[in-house]
Amino acid sequence: MLNYNDSNIDRLIDVIDGKIPDRVPYLDFMFSQKIIESVLGREIGYKITNRADHSTKIDIDSKDFIDFLYSIGQDLAGFLILAPDEYFLSDGHEIIKSIDLVENEKVFEKIQYPDFDVFLNQYKNRFESIIKYCGNFNIGATMLTGAFFQDTHQLVGFDNLMFKLYDDLDFVKKVLDFFAEIYTKVSEFICSYNVPVFFFTDNIAYNSGPFFDPALFKKLYLPRLKKVLKPARDKDIPILFDSDGDIEWIIDDLIELGVKAIHPIDPGAMDIYKIKEKYGKRVTIMGNVGQDFPLSTGSIEDVIADVKHRLKVLGKGGRYVIKSSHDVGENVRVENFKAMINTIHEVGYYQ
Repeated sequence: MLNYNDSNIDRLIDVIDGKIPDRVPYLDFMFSQKIIESVLGREIGYKITNRADHSTKIDIDSKDFIDFLYSIGQDLAGFLILAPDEYFLSDGHEIIKSIDLVENEKVFEKIQYPDFDVFLNQYKNRFESIIKYCGNFNIGATMLTGAFFQDTHQLVGFDNLMFKLYDDLDFVKKVLDFFAEIYTKVSEFICSYNVPVFFFTDNIAYNSGPFFDPALFKKLYLPRLKKVLKPARDKDIPILFDSDGDIEWIIDDLIELGVKAIHPIDPGAMDIYKIKEKYGKRVTIMGNVGQDFPLSTGSIEDVIADVKHRLKVLGKGGRYVIKSSHDVGENVRVENFKAMINTIHEVGYYQ
């Protein structure tokens, strides 16, 4: 059982601001049940939900999750809030995102916005209780949100979206606007609380680069991103940006929009050492101990060596937060996860 109990949200904020705190923060958001139970030394409460798209979602009890974060000395607890999966048309029909594709504007024009009060109120009590409980441990609490491009291609179909970019760009813009509006409302809700950071998450690239022409992507994406980020910028809340794939082509634009940290520097797409060298004085780098190797397929010795190297090289000069390359899933070996956390606490100091 790990029992570091030194969580401090100020540590993470200092790193994002370019200051150098007592040690390198560790930050992940998703962990397998077996990892959490092994660290806590007890069974945890959880709820399994059958989702509209026929997938299942496991919700770990919030207090158990926060107890776990305190045990490993993590400074921030993040919980996910995305746009609804289900929408109603003006004719009464129901559309389920990722299942019922909206392939043209004629159908899309019938989609109604969700009732924002009803939608957001379902998160209100839980988030407020999370904030209060996190306060007992000096852990910050926030919500991850913002996936307006991801939701756009889930609603209209990825292949269909690629065709519509050239056949019917106005339709694409309307769908992007629809989800950007939803996420702006979500952003306003999150920022109505005293959250320490605003965490924007949206997958926008392949490992080889943007999903389509970068000039067109930026023209469509950046003005809407600016709108979604505005509530955080207005309150001077540090913004963290998350995407898989190669996002180097847009990092300068993100910094210009006020993004203070980028996450998780996908190792299949980017070289984190080059990214740190090129951008590390302008933005905080977060990443990226391999979920596959060493965390899943490596030995304890592999994990220790990998983590030490990242801490030594990437931690030089500050502005580095260590984490996994994606999340701590079922494939991650418990002993390897513990070796990572132990190593961070033992040698994780900025050079």
